[in-house]
Amino acid sequence: MPAIGVLIKPASGACNMHCDYCFYCDEAAKRTIASYGMMSQRTLKNVIKRTLLRAEGMYSLAFQGGEPTLCGLAFFEDVMTVAEIKSVAARLEGFADDGKIDESELAAINAQDDGIHADA
Repeated sequence: MPAIGVLIKPASGACNMHCDYCFYCDEAAKRTIASYGMMSQRTLKNVIKRTLLRAEGMYSLAFQGGEPTLCGLAFFEDVMTVAEIKSVAARLEGFADDGKIDESELAAINAQDDGIHADA
């Protein structure tokens, strides 16, 4: 199987940013259940492990919201831990966040300190 890209929404519809350009808050408001809460560690591990089982060479885990960083720094530390079990290297890149998690904190859990680019 070729490279795989997975879009993960770990905070469901939860968001504290209220960006003018965002469509997601409107969509979440129209649902019967606007937010299903934060993704469990068990679900996170299953998503990553199943992705790694099927990917050949390259895989990509992207995080979108709601606001993914509402899950906290520990969530992304777990992402790296699980991803590196079967991967030579894992990196967190291209964050668009609300600034709740400092860029240096994200970089500290990255394989290389220059891998995170948070766009606030």
